[in-house]
Amino acid sequence: MAGFDLPLRAIRERIASAIQIVVQISRERDGSRKLVNVSEITKMEGEIITMQDLFVFRQTGWDSQNRIVGVHEPTGNLPTFMEEIERAKLERAEKLRSMSKEEREMWLKMHKEELEDEAQDELEEKMLDEESQEELKKLAAEVRAKKLAEAEVEIKKMEAETAAENERGKLEAAKKANAAEKKVEAE
Repeated sequence: MAGFDLPLRAIRERIASAIQIVVQISRERDGSRKLVNVSEITKMEGEIITMQDLFVFRQTGWDSQNRIVGVHEPTGNLPTFMEEIERAKLERAEKLRSMSKEEREMWLKMHKEELEDEAQDELEEKMLDEESQEELKKLAAEVRAKKLAEAEVEIKKMEAETAAENERGKLEAAKKANAAEKKVEAE
């Protein structure tokens, strides 16, 4: 969009509509980088883009190697796209995260076949999509080829009609010239 002078409000509206989550990483006093905020862009209020924190980093102390340690705490704010998360079956991931390691391993063993079936279904669906796309590409190529052939036939028809008109014009010109010669001879 180089060369365009967009108003600041329009630029901010584009940003607010294009970005849902902002993840802020900061360099801490110990030199390490930590994820300190996960925030959601909620809306525009006048000229201002509003955000709400979903998770924040809370320092709990220092470890034995003088590195900052802490936890990421939820703020209690639910993201506005929570329904999309639930529709995407991410509740299973949330459930797994809340389990202990042993519970998670047990759950995975119990649901291994189901998960493999889902993965296989997704793979087959993706392959079908790719096959469908290939078929659509072939169909589009056939349609283009057919239209090109029709256009070539139409062009040849037009060229033939133009040549016929030119011939008729030449014949008429020759007839007129012949008639003019006879008229001159007759006089």
